[in-house]
Order: sequence, then structure tokens, then C-alpha cells
Amino acid sequence: MENKFKSLADELRKRLADGEFAGATTFPSETALVKRYGMSRATVRRALAELEGDGILQRRQGAGTRLTARAKNVSGKIGLLFPDSVCIDVFPIMTHAILRGGGRYGYSFLFAEIGGETSVRRGEETLAAVDNLIAQRVEGVIFRPIVSEKCTHVNRIVLNRLSALQIPVVLIDSGVPGCDGYDVIGVDNLAAGRLIGQHLVSKGRKRVAFLLNSLPIGPTLNLRDRMCGVSGAVVSA
Repeated sequence: MENKFKSLADELRKRLADGEFAGATTFPSETALVKRYGMSRATVRRALAELEGDGILQRRQGAGTRLTARAKNVSGKIGLLFPDSVCIDVFPIMTHAILRGGGRYGYSFLFAEIGGETSVRRGEETLAAVDNLIAQRVEGVIFRPIVSEKCTHVNRIVLNRLSALQIPVVLIDSGVPGCDGYDVIGVDNLAAGRLIGQHLVSKGRKRVAFLLNSLPIGPTLNLRDRMCGVSGAVVSA
């Protein structure tokens, strides 16, 4: 039954992604699914429970099974929104890893191309890009916030638009001040800088330089945290 209920859950997700239930608010009952797929009620119930756990279905005794607002975005597509990717060379490596990992689970990815030369222009293109991802019914978005202090408001607008449609977001590299409750995958840059500074001090170094490449977006918050970590360790010594 283990494989059967997962196969059924995947089949129902695919039918949602294909738009079979577009415009509907209710979902076929357990009895209807048993008849349609020739599976036991226990198997059907476990498949529905999995979809409920994913936030796609809402089940209440006496009220039947209903589609949630999130169900409208079931498409098998994930949006990648990296506004500063043209300026930071780690993103192509990161993107490749995301594509490879997500592909194992059957997801396809939509990469939002943003090429504005100024931070203000990138902010404008970012807002247009998130609207385009929403229009293409992405199930979720991986978002690297804009680092320019001139465009911090854009990050909040992006998160608000996605949140209003119950589209999950994972933040890459840094969080967004004032927007809590999001998973962030990144580095503790302050601690990393401190470790580097302590290492240099332990080697007897007394004059430490911190070299930066000339990013067109200017020093990022991450770089500032690393510098603070290094300088804090040196000053403490």
C-alpha cells in the first residue's frame, strides 16, 4: 500500500497541475476516487492525507474535501528569482545545484532573467518578474533578496505579493529585515569573519587587510558582516 498511495498522490498532483480541477472548489470524495482508481479506501485516504499535509486539500468531517487557495498553484514549477545574479559569480553554481536537486523530485524551474544595470532598474525588473512567475502558476519561489539599500522596499513587496497568494518562499543568502517567518539558507557571515580574524591573530598577524572585489551593486550586507567579524576579532586581540 506504501507505493500505491504515493503513486495515487502523485497522479492527483499531476491532474491538478494539468488544470483538471481548475475553477472547482470541491475535490472528488473518497468513494469517487475508490471507484475511479480501483484502490482500497485506506490507500485513497492516505493519498488524500498526504495532499492535505502539502496544503493542497482541506478535509472536514461532514463538509467533504475542498481545494485550498494554494491548490491553484500546483503546477510542478518552481520560480528562481535572483536579481543580482549578473553581479555575483556564485549564482550559476547555486542554480545548477538547485536544478539538479529539484529535478530528482519531478520539478521544473523558471528562471527570471533580470539584467538591469542599476539597482533601481533591477528593482523594477524584479517586480515585473515576480508577477510573471505568479502568472505561470509557480508552486514556490526561491528568492535572493536585492542587496542594494535603495531597493529594500522591493524585497518586501515581492514577499507580500507571494504571501497573499500563499506561494511558499525560501530566501537564499540573506533575510529581509522586517519580514520574519521565512526559511533562509545562508551563511553566518559575522561568525565566519570572526573565525578568519582569530586565525590570522593566532598566526601573529597584527595588520590585517580586507580586500573586496568591485561589485557594481556595492558592498553587500554579507560582506559588511564578514568585515565586522574580522575587525572584531582583531580588535579583541
